[in-house]
Amino acid sequence: MDSLIGNIFVLLLLLFVVGKSAAWAVRAAISFSRQIGLSELVISFVVITGISVLPEAIIASVSAWQGVPSLALGTLLGSNVADLTIVLAAAAIFSPRTLRANRSLLDKDHLFLGFLLVPLVLGFTGHFSRLDGILLIMSGLFFSYIIYRSATPTGRLHALNGLPLIKSIAILGASLLLVGAAAYYTVAYAVRIAGDAGINSALIGLLVVSLGTTLPELLFCIRAVRKGHSTLALGDILGTVVTDATLVLGIVAVIQPFSFNPRLVILTGFFMLFAGILALSFLRSDRTLNKTEAAILLSLYAIFVAVEFILRDWTPFIMQ
Repeated sequence: MDSLIGNIFVLLLLLFVVGKSAAWAVRAAISFSRQIGLSELVISFVVITGISVLPEAIIASVSAWQGVPSLALGTLLGSNVADLTIVLAAAAIFSPRTLRANRSLLDKDHLFLGFLLVPLVLGFTGHFSRLDGILLIMSGLFFSYIIYRSATPTGRLHALNGLPLIKSIAILGASLLLVGAAAYYTVAYAVRIAGDAGINSALIGLLVVSLGTTLPELLFCIRAVRKGHSTLALGDILGTVVTDATLVLGIVAVIQPFSFNPRLVILTGFFMLFAGILALSFLRSDRTLNKTEAAILLSLYAIFVAVEFILRDWTPFIMQ
């Protein structure tokens, strides 16, 4: 028991390091992007998202490489549900005014939901092959291309930080190294805890590791909305969800094709898709997300966790 508690403490510490390091890397990356006149939509969907998904990408890739793709799938799907509920709700709650969505972002909501359906359709059979992985990677790259091509350059962003160039480079490099190291050891401790507690690694990824990997988005979105950059916050959330569900999951499947109980995709995929539809319907109603709607999203995540715990007896999700 003492060993289990100690491992849990180390895992939580590693997840905190992962989240904080990625948040520092995001701040440094913005210092580059805002100096070349990219639009907020491009910065949020491409630049910030690329760093925000790094913890999930490293954890998922290492998990697949070490033969535990269940942890990867649980982490990716669980973090997407958390992003669309907890992180989006936090952005609305901490915004000084009602969180408002840019029209150019809402015009692409059909793209968001369409790309989100790709892994659910491919995973309905209970297996991700290398061909599925290639299709997912191509979908993720195509999504990024569409966003980049459809956005027009704007003036510089109002500063989210005052980092000079050299300091930004140093922070970015050190942060990315720290993210990689902490994410690597996160996999080892998550697998160890799952074995000690007799819990399938998919459940650990779904409800524990996934929350830690959403910390970069959470910290960045709160900071962005408090500075008046709601488009950056919303773009980061939506971009991260699509990238996790396509590009990162595709990389996992290419590294290590794997089979799983399709109920994981059916159940968790349903919550992920429903959370996306609900969040976008709130934003589309009057292009805002108010505190009441944020509370509904938080309630949805609570229901998600309750359902996963209630049904944990019919997990193992994954057939190793």
